[in-house]
Amino acid sequence: MGCLDKTVGIGSVAVCMMLRVEHDRWGQRPDDLRALAVSSPHERTRERFLALYEMTSGTSATGAADRIGRHPQSVMQWAPVTKAA
Repeated sequence: MGCLDKTVGIGSVAVCMMLRVEHDRWGQRPDDLRALAVSSPHERTRERFLALYEMTSGTSATGAADRIGRHPQSVMQWAPVTKAA
């Protein structure tokens, strides 16, 4: 989860945001993403669906990127997402 330090008044506060995959918006369940991660013919497609599946399970985009050896910004750009506090 990414945290940003913000100065507010005299002190500072950490603001933490985590990206959330909107799988319902696209008519998919997390299990659908996992099935696509296992069965897609192309390796890149499999890794993208795996990262998205992990993000639906509570893993951050950065954590998913670390597991598959990709840059976190790449993972963050793979699907429409909503920032969740």
